[in-house]
Amino acid sequence: MFPLLLLSLLGCADATIPPLSNASGSLQCTLGIDTEGQPFYLLSYQGATVLDTSYLGIRLEGADCTRDMEWVSVGEPSLKAVRYSMTHGKQQTVRYTGQQYRAVLRNAAGFELEFHFYLSEQGFAYRYYFPRAPKDSILVLEEASAYGFPNSTLAWMQPMSKAKSGWKETNPSYEENYLMEVPVSTPSPIGEGFVYPALFKAGAHWLLATEADLHPGYCGTRLRYDSIYIGHSAYCRNSGRDAKNASVRS
Repeated sequence: MFPLLLLSLLGCADATIPPLSNASGSLQCTLGIDTEGQPFYLLSYQGATVLDTSYLGIRLEGADCTRDMEWVSVGEPSLKAVRYSMTHGKQQTVRYTGQQYRAVLRNAAGFELEFHFYLSEQGFAYRYYFPRAPKDSILVLEEASAYGFPNSTLAWMQPMSKAKSGWKETNPSYEENYLMEVPVSTPSPIGEGFVYPALFKAGAHWLLATEADLHPGYCGTRLRYDSIYIGHSAYCRNSGRDAKNASVRS
């Protein structure tokens, strides 16, 4: 998600952490820390970068996990096999098999945050996990997750509607028209970001971004374009004003 030169400016991949990969090695995830201590990853498929510098991190009430972080450990991969049923769609039963990695980070205050990374033959996912929560529930103030795309990436995205707008103030109804095959830096015409799923084409590769398996107490997020990155375009997962301060039970 960024050129190699930018990598040298913002930080570098941790040479002590070998790339995470799927079983065949075609999909690889490289972990790093920038100069401010914020973790990030890069994703490549068949040797081509499909996601450049993509930041990770989350800010909690009482714990900032977006800066001054360090990688503590990255475990060996384990096989993850999942089978689940869908209530709608063209395929009722879904089977997933991939490599699972458990990575631990620690901030300057000693608070630890876990990442669970999953890499299948054509899929990549991660989740945040809090092994030592300070209390029974966690108050999430901000999520710093981002997807970094090369500037040449094209996008198919549905704008987020303004809350309480439209007929009988029922929005968001997720019924806005998709922007089709537009530059990844195209702003939302409504000004509220974009919703999931979102489709991207980076070079010869297609990427479908979404979120799934959310905790019942957590908010749904949206995509917000961030123009501060040099050399690539980033979309940040943002809870927005209406879904901020989600409480998640540990």
